[in-house]
Amino acid sequence: MPSLTLSTISYMMAGTPHAVLTLEDSLTEGGHFYSGLQYKRTLYSILAEHFCGKYITNASHPRAPLLLFKTLMGL
Repeated sequence: MPSLTLSTISYMMAGTPHAVLTLEDSLTEGGHFYSGLQYKRTLYSILAEHFCGKYITNASHPRAPLLLFKTLMGL
């Protein structure tokens, strides 16, 4: 299990199952990063979230498909 410290940056591929466990209160910031090498996996993850919803995720990202489409189209 990776151990993250202050100012650590971590990248995960789309759809990577993960959990966070802390021994004390902590604060993190997350976001989405779309890699051209991972578009297929990202699209699969968006479809999985759409059909399974709250059963596989703790957050909803309704704008993700639109942002991905705009990125693909260069808008």
